[in-house]
Amino acid sequence: GLVSDLTATPVPSATPLVVADAPVLQAPDEPYTNEASIDLVGTVPANVAGSADWRIRVYVAIGKGEAGPVTEVPVGVSQHFLIPGLTLSPGRNTFTATLVGLNDLESEPSAAVAYVLDTAKPKITLSSPKANAVVNARSVRIVGQTQGRSALSARNLTTNATVTGAADAKGAFTLVLPIGTGVNELEVTATDPAGNVNVAKVSVRR
Repeated sequence: GLVSDLTATPVPSATPLVVADAPVLQAPDEPYTNEASIDLVGTVPANVAGSADWRIRVYVAIGKGEAGPVTEVPVGVSQHFLIPGLTLSPGRNTFTATLVGLNDLESEPSAAVAYVLDTAKPKITLSSPKANAVVNARSVRIVGQTQGRSALSARNLTTNATVTGAADAKGAFTLVLPIGTGVNELEVTATDPAGNVNVAKVSVRR
């Protein structure tokens, strides 16, 4: 018999759905801040930069809460992006970002970066010297507790001598400050990692 060549009608292939790699967010040098808003900085993959089809979607989780979207901006011509003025809530704010393309296809989220909004003054507790203590030495050891990683300065208001130091991760600190004869008014200033400042005073006699 005769064999006929049967040719199937070609079916047009569907446009492949492309999911981008996740963007990368830049972590802050210091996560603690007393500013109410931050600028979020990051990069997108090179193959996405300059494309009108892609958007950057930013999510934030407050404390231990679930992440929710806060803003969405178009991808720019550069791989680098800056999203200004993102409002912080008190406490820990954990940001992630995704890339959203055609058909709302969304990439995996970026690695998280966190900011901590802290507007409270650091508490300062001086354990030594006691108020109006008599010190039989040319200097006095100031021992105390404040917020961890705070910058410290101690000033003798009577002689104008000043020393600086820092609290350890748990907030403990020791400063040695020269004193003069008679009554010395001492002032200890703590500046926490967010930039909040508090002052404690004590007087000693030599």
